Parts: sequence; C-alpha cells; structure tokens
Amino acid sequence: MNLQLRSQRLRSRRWLPLTAIAISAAVFSAACGSTAADDKTDTPTTNSSVTITHARGEVTVPANPSRVVVLGSGDAQMASALGATVVAAVANPSSADKNWPGTQPPLNSDVMTLDSVKPNVETIAAARPDIILATTAQQSYVDLYDQLTNIAPTIIYPTAAFADSGEDLLRLIGKALGKEDQANTLISAANKEVTDFAASNPSLKNSTYAFGQYAGGTLYLLAAKENPSTRFLTSLGLQLSPEVAQLAAGGTANGFVTLAPELFSSLGTADHILVSTPGDPEGTQFRAVPLVSELGDNLQVISTDLAGALLTANPSSVKYLIDQLQPALA
Repeated sequence: MNLQLRSQRLRSRRWLPLTAIAISAAVFSAACGSTAADDKTDTPTTNSSVTITHARGEVTVPANPSRVVVLGSGDAQMASALGATVVAAVANPSSADKNWPGTQPPLNSDVMTLDSVKPNVETIAAARPDIILATTAQQSYVDLYDQLTNIAPTIIYPTAAFADSGEDLLRLIGKALGKEDQANTLISAANKEVTDFAASNPSLKNSTYAFGQYAGGTLYLLAAKENPSTRFLTSLGLQLSPEVAQLAAGGTANGFVTLAPELFSSLGTADHILVSTPGDPEGTQFRAVPLVSELGDNLQVISTDLAGALLTANPSSVKYLIDQLQPALA
C-alpha cells in the first residue's frame, strides 16, 4: 500500500501544542531571571545601530536595545540566555511561572505576559519595547508585522516559519541585541553538549526516528528536513524515518503531514517514535488506537512541553532537550 497516497496533507494548521487547540491542555532553573523594565541591564556590547534582514525585508535596530518583547517560545529562550531585558513575553499556560521549557534563566515574575496565540497590539505597545522578537512567533503575530514594526523594530524569521536553524536564529537575535559574542559562545557550548551526547550514545548513530503529535484522532508527523527539530535530532545521530520522508515527497504544510490510522503500524519501521498527546499525558487514547500496540517499545509518548521545545530547538534549549530526550532514546 502506498503510504504517501494514503496519507493526508496537513492543511492550514500549525503544530498543535503551539496553538490554541493545545493551549488549554498545555504546550512548550536558575535562581535569577531576565529582568524587567527598570532593572539593571548588561553593559552594552555595541555602539551603533544594526540593520537586520529577515523574511519581510530590512529593519534598523538601535544600538543595545534595553526593552525587549518576545512573541515566541524560542524567542523567550534565546533572549533570556543572552541576558536581554525582557519586559513582555508570550506565556506558557502550562507553567505556573509562565516560562517556556528550556528558558534559562527563567523570566522574572514581573515580566508582562501575553497570549501566545491571540495578539494584543495595545498591550505590546504599552510595554514600550525597543525591539520585538518574533522569529518563532505564531502566524497570528507575524500577520501583524506592519503594526508591530510601527511600535518597535520587529525581527521575524529569515526565510520561513519553523524552517531556519536554531543557530541562525540565535545569531540573528544576537546581532539585533548587540550580543553576537554571547550568541557564538552559546552556540559553541551547545555544539559541545551535542557532540558529547552523541559520543556517549553511539547506538543512536543512523538509527531512525519519527516525531509527531496525536490530537483529535489525527497523527501529525514532522517530515520537513529544513526544520530546527529535524536538524537537532539529526545532530544527535538520528535519521528521519524513510517512511516519514516518503510522506514529505508529496509536499507538506508547515513541514507536517498526517497519517491515516490504518497506517499507524507503518511507523514500526522507525527505531524511535516520539509522539506527544496533548490533554492525555500518558497517551492512553493513542495507545488504544488499533495498530498502535504493534509499535511496541519503539513508541515513546513525550510531553507537549518537550514536543514544543523540539519544534523550536536552538542552542539555548539544547541542555533541556538532551536531558528530556535521554530517557526516551535510551
């Protein structure tokens, strides 16, 4: 049976843990956090404005912006890791402190919180930002780019949503914040963590994986090669399952394809099957689907927090990702 022909393309939806569908169920620590408006900021590292090029053109950012608004989970992780002064951030509704997994140090409790899906331009303007970071923001925010950039210089992804590497996004944000050296240091440290993990887990080399989410009776699989999570998992030694890669041959929507329930057993060819199940932490409903039991120990139900962090994998979240993935990949 042709797996590609029997699969259905994901149409206009985004990765569910990052949308309102999973917000109600929950998506994607240090002693001190990024400071808010009036706290002391880092010593400036640049003395002139910089021009940033991204998917919507060019934008000039004033030197050393001191008030930063972050509109995506990855933006929060990277800005915090670079020591930026975050004054407003989209909040993780599944976390008591509103922080997204992998955000180190955590954002302070006095940071203004924003809805991760539903923009409120007036609230963003009230935060008086010097710069707005939206490289991993939901499309609902990107659609308001013209309004946002009238508030402050706004940085979105360089090429397409969830297509650029985490390293490229961190370099972009580092340049915009006047923290290029810090960004490069984070990238070097993350690369070492990945190299050490891969060396300590040689059995992972060339093993195959499938990564996705089961929600509303549908299995969504990430099949795009140009995606932060694909790049990250590949860096650990894993390879995208040929069956999943075949699905992508017919095209993807936002990097995802759907798999018909009667074909779930086809995933059994993957050595590691990582599936999140929003609203059903143990994956009880997914495991009850006929043919899923055939996946055996290869199937690992992962948290929606981990799935969301994988989607926006970047150097600042590598430690969290490795710590969380190690049991699943053991």
